[in-house]
Amino acid sequence: MIPMIRIVTIFMALFSSYALSCEDIYGEYTSHSETHWSFVLKIDKDGVLLTYTDYWYGERDLRTDQTVVSQGYCELVNGTYELTFAQNKVDVRYHHELSHASFGQVGSSPGLTGEFIEGQEVELWKIN
Repeated sequence: MIPMIRIVTIFMALFSSYALSCEDIYGEYTSHSETHWSFVLKIDKDGVLLTYTDYWYGERDLRTDQTVVSQGYCELVNGTYELTFAQNKVDVRYHHELSHASFGQVGSSPGLTGEFIEGQEVELWKIN
């Protein structure tokens, strides 16, 4: 017979591993793009929330905005942080000093990089 404390310990280990495996990168991150799109990524104990915003202009300079919000979870798989959403998976890398050069500034700050847009590495800087 398995002692109750062992069952509880196994249960907690199995079902809390997703959130705990990514606690080193908990926080909110944002892109600094000079183009029309932007990302805000929030990673916490409850999972991952990715907000993608894009816009374009049509006739008479009418602007159309599109926002897509995706919920998911984070796992640490073979040393790589993997964000899983209903539509896709994105491997992200954490950088203690992600350069600000891509938006014309000097310096660096903590951030993540990953292929959030197919074929394009997106940089996200930690804002809190």
